Amino acid sequence: MESGLSNQGSNLYLHNCRTTAPANLFRIVAGDFDRYVAEGSEQAKLVKRVVKHPRYNHRTTDNDIALFELDDALTYDRYVQVKCK
Repeated sequence: MESGLSNQGSNLYLHNCRTTAPANLFRIVAGDFDRYVAEGSEQAKLVKRVVKHPRYNHRTTDNDIALFELDDALTYDRYVQVKCK
């Protein structure tokens, strides 16, 4: 799933809820075109906290969205940009 970053220096990332793993097991890589090649454009950040939608229903997957708070802000550049304004 793609992210939705809100503003410059954002440390928020959107994802689905279908996980029970703790936040510290996640790592977000932004600006990566080919995950098998280190291109130099990648920004890797650890996830500090996962906030699931309060009405998420695991049976129907209604409200299947979560907010990932990153340990450090992403820097917008040529490869990492806002998806929606």
